[in-house]
Parts: sequence; C-alpha cells; structure tokens
Amino acid sequence: MNVLIDTDYPIKDQSCVRVSYKPSFRPSDSRHLGAYIKTPKTQFFNLVEPVSETMVVHLSGFITPLLGWRTLAVRQEFPDALFENVETGEQIRVEFESLSSHFLEHNHAPWGCDVIMCWQDNMTRIDKAHYLFAKNPHLRILELKKIFHHYDFVVEHRAGS
Repeated sequence: MNVLIDTDYPIKDQSCVRVSYKPSFRPSDSRHLGAYIKTPKTQFFNLVEPVSETMVVHLSGFITPLLGWRTLAVRQEFPDALFENVETGEQIRVEFESLSSHFLEHNHAPWGCDVIMCWQDNMTRIDKAHYLFAKNPHLRILELKKIFHHYDFVVEHRAGS
C-alpha cells in the first residue's frame, strides 16, 4: 500500500468533530438493556469485541478532549492516567480497564483514582456499592460502549478556511 502523506503538514483542511446525541431511550431504561449487547457502529473506529485495555486507552484520547479534559500523563502505574479539567483546573485520576470488574481483579485501591474508564461496566450494583463506592463515594465509572451507543461522531472538513 502506498500512502501519500505530507509528514510535515499532514492535516490539510480545518476540521471539527460534530457530536450529536442519537438514542431514543435513556441508559436507565431497563427494557432497552439489550441494545448494549451489540457493538456500536462508528465512523472512526473498527470496534471488534472484546475490546482490549489498550483500545480503551486509545479511545480515551478521542473522548477526553470532548469532556473538557487535558492529558497530563499516561503511565504504567496505578492510576493509569492523570487528566486536568480545563475549566476548573481539577486533576482527574483515571484507571483504564477493558471490563470494570478487572479493577477489583487487579486489586486496585478505589480511593486511589477518580474515574474507572472501561469499555464495558460488568460489575453488579452490590459489588460496586460494597467494594468501590463504600471506599470512595466520589468514584465514577465511565463506560465507553454506552458513549458510542449514545452519540454519533462525524468529522466535518472546511476546505480553504
């Protein structure tokens, strides 16, 4: 394959990512939980299950700027990454997992991070309440699979701008 790319200036046109909300149901609607079984379709990524932890790290680089987070560090120690909320300056400690249950399997301390960013949240409410939220009530689980089900991401090019 012969890829023609200007390595000095690879992005030719001004572009933006348009994010639009797409579902006709709320995530809490139990009658639609089956919707999350299939892999969401996306223009940007070929998401093939099972999604690895490395893919979660890759997807975070796409999602976190849309959340208003700036990357401070990505590392091989717990927690996996540090982000900064651009508006408040608050640091956000993130642990990446393919499945949320891996957080417990790896014996991570719930008080040591602010967000578990995973592809799929497969923990029960009882496990979350007992092992996570009892030790860190501010801990949040960000499930990327639901984000890709709920939003469309489209690149819009503006040539000659």
